[in-house]
Amino acid sequence: MTDTAKNHQPTAAASPSAPEDRLGAREAAKVVLQPPRRVGEEGHEWDGLAGAIVTGDERIDSSAPWAVLGGPGTGKTSLLVDTLVHFLAAGGSADEVMVVTPTKDAATAVNTQLVARLASMSSFAATRTPVRSVHSWAFAALRSMLLASDREAPRLLTGAEHDADVRLLLAGHAEDGAGAWPDHIRPALGYVGFARQLRDLLLRAEERGVGPGELTALGEKYDQPMWVGAGQFLDEYRQTRRLAQSISLNASELLHTTLQEMEGGPGRAQLDRWREKLRLILIDDAHNLDPAAAEFLEQFFTPETRVVLAGDPDQCVFHFRGADEELLSKYAADESHRVVLSGSQRFGVPTARAINALTGNLPHVDTRIPLRVAEDAEVAGGIGVAGKNAAPDASDAGATSGAAGERNQPIRVLRANSGTAERLHITDTLRRAHVRDGVAWQDMAVIVRSVGEIAPIRRALLTHGVPVRVDQTSIILAEQPLIRLLLTALEATYRPLENSEVRVLMESMVGGADPIMVRRLERVLAQALARQRLQGKPVPENAAGLPYQSSDALSALLNGTASAEDAAEWTAGFNNRELQILQDMSDVLAAGREAQRAGQSVEMVLWEIWKATGLDTRLQERALRGGTFGSQADQDLDSVMMLFDMAGDFVERHPNASIRTFCEEVRAQELPTGGRERGIASNAVELLPAHAAVGRQWHTVVVSRVQEGSWPAGPTVGGLFGQLELVDLLDRGIEPGTRVSRVASAVHEERRLFLVAISRATHNTLVTCIDNASVENGVPSRFIDEITDTPGAAVPLGTVDQVEQNGPVGQQAAPGEPVQGELGLGLELGETAQQGEGAAQVSSAEQMSALPRVLALEPLIAELRDVVTDPTQRHHRRRAAARNLAAMADAGIFGSHPIDWWGMAEPTTMDRITDRRGGVSLSPSKLDNIDNCALKTFFDDNRGAQEETNAMRVGIVVHAIAQAIVQQDLSLEDARYAARAALRWAVVGPAFEVNAALERWEQGIENLHSWITGTRSDAEGTQWEVEQQLATSLGTLPTGEEVTLRGRIDLMATDEDGRVIVYDFKTGKTAKTSAEAQASRQLGAYQFLVHADRRKQPYGAHLIYPATSNGQLKKSSQPDFSPEQLTETKQNLLAAAEQISGPIQIATPGDDQCKYCSYHLICPAKDAGRKVVS
Repeated sequence: MTDTAKNHQPTAAASPSAPEDRLGAREAAKVVLQPPRRVGEEGHEWDGLAGAIVTGDERIDSSAPWAVLGGPGTGKTSLLVDTLVHFLAAGGSADEVMVVTPTKDAATAVNTQLVARLASMSSFAATRTPVRSVHSWAFAALRSMLLASDREAPRLLTGAEHDADVRLLLAGHAEDGAGAWPDHIRPALGYVGFARQLRDLLLRAEERGVGPGELTALGEKYDQPMWVGAGQFLDEYRQTRRLAQSISLNASELLHTTLQEMEGGPGRAQLDRWREKLRLILIDDAHNLDPAAAEFLEQFFTPETRVVLAGDPDQCVFHFRGADEELLSKYAADESHRVVLSGSQRFGVPTARAINALTGNLPHVDTRIPLRVAEDAEVAGGIGVAGKNAAPDASDAGATSGAAGERNQPIRVLRANSGTAERLHITDTLRRAHVRDGVAWQDMAVIVRSVGEIAPIRRALLTHGVPVRVDQTSIILAEQPLIRLLLTALEATYRPLENSEVRVLMESMVGGADPIMVRRLERVLAQALARQRLQGKPVPENAAGLPYQSSDALSALLNGTASAEDAAEWTAGFNNRELQILQDMSDVLAAGREAQRAGQSVEMVLWEIWKATGLDTRLQERALRGGTFGSQADQDLDSVMMLFDMAGDFVERHPNASIRTFCEEVRAQELPTGGRERGIASNAVELLPAHAAVGRQWHTVVVSRVQEGSWPAGPTVGGLFGQLELVDLLDRGIEPGTRVSRVASAVHEERRLFLVAISRATHNTLVTCIDNASVENGVPSRFIDEITDTPGAAVPLGTVDQVEQNGPVGQQAAPGEPVQGELGLGLELGETAQQGEGAAQVSSAEQMSALPRVLALEPLIAELRDVVTDPTQRHHRRRAAARNLAAMADAGIFGSHPIDWWGMAEPTTMDRITDRRGGVSLSPSKLDNIDNCALKTFFDDNRGAQEETNAMRVGIVVHAIAQAIVQQDLSLEDARYAARAALRWAVVGPAFEVNAALERWEQGIENLHSWITGTRSDAEGTQWEVEQQLATSLGTLPTGEEVTLRGRIDLMATDEDGRVIVYDFKTGKTAKTSAEAQASRQLGAYQFLVHADRRKQPYGAHLIYPATSNGQLKKSSQPDFSPEQLTETKQNLLAAAEQISGPIQIATPGDDQCKYCSYHLICPAKDAGRKVVS
């Protein structure tokens, strides 16, 4: 059953009373409890020295540690588990055993196997687990020694916390000019990359026992100023830690502090007692231990204690973290205390050959023996079968056991033409393994080289219905969408939220609104604010000193800063649904504020917010249902649990710290935080980087994007701080400045990592790459050649359109014969089916494109629809596709029925678009747009209510001021004041945008006032009219609709001779040229209106631009029309009316009209729109 964040309730909170509330199902999901799968329940048979190690018989000399070497899947971990179980079954105590792993994840895996083995031993009981990571053992030892001497217990810093502390201290250096950094380096102090490299240097130094003083001295001795700066930084860092009055240690400091405590006094006495008590020490993956960890473990080695180290130097892939196989190699050098397991039971012969090919290109190791496949594994192919000298690392995790032939499949290598093709084929491989072979989702994995490759693969998998679980060590907590929302709600307890934050919350799963709903809320609020202004009521101002806009009002309602009177007036126009959305979001934020005012702890405030969201039930229900939504719900719940864990730890460390401090601490952690093991694994494909795959195995594994330049990655040169130079100096005595080639060692490290990746599968391994010189980084890795050049190891499959597909379109059939596919749908293939035994079977989708058709409903429906609607396809294929779509439609599968298809519906009408009177109305202001794009003009005229833009509101203000100047002789000072006051609410946006508009129109209004007053004074006896509405009938169209031309003229001047001059004010920055103005259909329509409506002679028309880009007023003119031109204008207007009223509109693409067009997604002249409407 899924573990949820709801179950993480703090003790002070009340539990839900109803059982269905606690479960969260509400009868919508059925929960089936099944016995858990036991991992490694059965023991294994061992012979020779391996068997002697397990039983601890007289052949085992405990005077020196034993080294167990072996490649992937040879049973190293299983041997250690069997040894431990045998010891406990023989009467040994868990307190006498020390089982060590390099990481906590590895310890969890070993402990899971141990528990499964001990479950059948009813007489066994233990007070603690003997399996821990090396840092957990060190922490326990240090804590015990400190408490024994009445000192404070230490606290172990996570990597994310250490990184955040380093960046915080560096920020102070950057601000205060502190630290011994070179001047040319100081501008980089605030960069994350600088902090990461500094932290890496400090960790490497601390692992080797180098303190601040020694690091500074080494920097001075070898002229390394960055070491000097780092040494002084480390000294300052430790001082700040001491001022915190608590012992907080990172992983490297922990080991050296523990070793120092063990050197003498009470710590030494405690160590002696432990050494006397220990009888068995088992160390797994010893090749991944760093020098400090090795020194710590050796403190417990005694001749009376049986010590077994297991590992494989060829799988040491953590050198970049300080790992060193020296401990394992030192004891493996003694042949009399060395056992080599050469037979793998995890995979078949081809994979073993590939691994041997890779190890053959690694530096020589005397103890290396070529990997082979254990005899019993070849015969039975099952992981539970015992081998002569090998046993599996773990059980098959519930995957299909299969026959030996399944394990002996060669590694498949896919060379795709593009990243899209590669991701689609990965998706298809996983879906076929699940649908066709019955492999559980959780028994498959996709391994990538780096975390940055996870996102695009995850999107492709989720799109095609593959549930995905991303490795927690690859997740930065504060970047998870749900965590960002909860942190924002927490921050609302001590500061008002910004407008953008409120919108994000409203449109999230917490708020429950979509963008349309938010826009509806803002529209109602905008109307309420407009009513307040018209009624003369005061409108609040935002932080920039500008009157409230709708987004400001929405934020005020949720921030609780709106007055009761304003809140009542603003929300009066909301319907029930809108009120509910607003109330739900308000309840979430109010719950946090009330808990904060009540003095609750950070953890309790977070709990109240989480409880108010109601997401616990919804996410739990999704998780229980499984699938892609279930896997996402699992990840969201895991993230929430991690946040609560962090909040609990924070409260424990800082009982009196504020919520602000907690939020800042979470957001400051830019490294993955990992998480506590819940013991629950979702049924989803695991997506993880190669380093996280160490020690793991699955039924089917895809190793993705194996490219030159990324796998192997380019050689590391030591970074800004010379980390590698420091390691060479301390470990090998190589002084800085000595020329050392690091290319070979870097490639060997990458080769070992690739070896680990391809050895994780028990049955099927697919390696993918892009082989396309025209694509960036499109060169396959050299490692692919190393395994494909080895006979019988890997099969190169060429490009993706040559890959064998066994889907419903790729099975063998005679021409015209129906083929029964995996979905039970018959499809006649015609001549596309391949004939003959052994013929390459290529799907029709792949014959047409290098993109494979994924075995999923959506691509299948798309392919069938394509066949049905393609008139060039053979008739029998179209009929077969239609029958399959009909079967899917009867089954209720969305997208299979034509009513679900875009672009397939018949036109709703072929009649003209008319107004309410049944006629066609023309506006002069829209006529110039018809020439640019008739389709866009049609959409603009018939789209309904449009959102007001800044340009539209500025235009209203400018026209109103011009009208006041003409009618009321408004002074320049009053005009400027009116512009400043109105533009502050007309322009919505950041302060710089508002200020730019005010500055521009300060000059623009002065230009407008000067032009109007000057023009009027020069034209005595002229009658001036503003905002005149004119209309005239143009006649009827051939289909009988009457056409009416209606327009509003900004300014009309009628002289003593009855001639009328038209002026139209424009607020744009770029004026029309003289030629464009003379050809303007808008100005021509104005002149025709004057002639037809007023029965007067037009005397020209002019466009007035008060605020062009150069700050000057510009006038563009059209001369007066002759009677012949007026007659021609009427005919042109009738033609325009016939065009604009449809029913057919022409899309005219072009840079000017398409750049800011809102209709590109439904425009047939654009690729995106063509797919929708064609």
